Amino acid sequence: GDVHGVLIEISKHGFVAAYGPPALYPGEQVTVLDEDGSAPTFRVLWSRQLGGRAQSAFVAREEY
Repeated sequence: GDVHGVLIEISKHGFVAAYGPPALYPGEQVTVLDEDGSAPTFRVLWSRQLGGRAQSAFVAREEY
Protein backbone atom coordinates (compact mmCIF):
# COMPACT_ATOMS: atom_id res chain seq x y z
CA GLY A 1 0.00 0.00 0.00
CA ASP A 2 0.90 3.64 -0.18
CA VAL A 3 2.76 5.41 2.60
CA HIS A 4 2.70 9.20 2.79
CA GLY A 5 5.42 10.91 4.77
CA VAL A 6 7.40 14.02 5.51
CA LEU A 7 11.05 14.42 4.57
CA ILE A 8 13.19 15.06 7.66
CA GLU A 9 16.74 14.86 6.36
CA ILE A 10 18.41 14.31 2.99
CA SER A 11 21.95 13.24 2.13
CA LYS A 12 23.99 12.29 -0.90
CA HIS A 13 22.96 8.63 -0.61
CA GLY A 14 19.45 8.70 0.85
CA PHE A 15 17.02 10.33 3.26
CA VAL A 16 15.10 10.06 6.53
CA ALA A 17 11.32 10.40 6.53
CA ALA A 18 8.52 10.40 9.12
CA TYR A 19 5.19 8.78 8.32
CA GLY A 20 2.17 7.21 9.96
CA PRO A 21 2.47 3.79 11.52
CA PRO A 22 3.12 0.96 11.02
CA ALA A 23 6.89 1.27 10.60
CA LEU A 24 8.61 -0.27 7.60
CA TYR A 25 11.15 -3.03 8.25
CA PRO A 26 14.92 -2.78 7.68
CA GLY A 27 15.78 -4.43 4.38
CA GLU A 28 12.45 -3.65 2.72
CA GLN A 29 12.65 -2.13 -0.74
CA VAL A 30 10.36 0.80 -1.47
CA THR A 31 9.62 2.89 -4.54
CA VAL A 32 9.39 6.63 -4.00
CA LEU A 33 7.35 8.78 -6.35
CA ASP A 34 9.21 12.02 -6.97
CA GLU A 35 7.60 15.33 -7.92
CA ASP A 36 9.14 15.01 -11.40
CA GLY A 37 7.33 11.69 -11.97
CA SER A 38 10.36 9.42 -11.55
CA ALA A 39 10.14 6.42 -9.21
CA PRO A 40 13.55 5.42 -7.79
CA THR A 41 13.95 2.40 -5.49
CA PHE A 42 15.33 2.69 -1.94
CA ARG A 43 16.09 0.20 0.84
CA VAL A 44 15.09 0.77 4.47
CA LEU A 45 18.19 0.94 6.71
CA TRP A 46 16.46 1.40 10.06
CA SER A 47 13.06 2.27 11.49
CA ARG A 48 11.79 3.50 14.84
CA GLN A 49 8.54 4.57 16.45
CA LEU A 50 8.41 8.07 17.94
CA GLY A 51 5.09 8.84 19.54
CA GLY A 52 2.38 8.13 17.01
CA ARG A 53 4.70 8.34 14.01
CA ALA A 54 7.34 6.11 12.47
CA GLN A 55 10.71 7.24 11.12
CA SER A 56 12.95 5.38 8.69
CA ALA A 57 16.25 5.95 6.93
CA PHE A 58 16.38 5.01 3.26
CA VAL A 59 19.41 4.45 1.04
CA ALA A 60 19.37 4.74 -2.75
CA ARG A 61 19.43 1.48 -4.70
CA GLU A 62 22.72 2.42 -6.32
CA GLU A 63 24.35 2.43 -2.85
CA TYR A 64 23.44 -1.12 -1.74
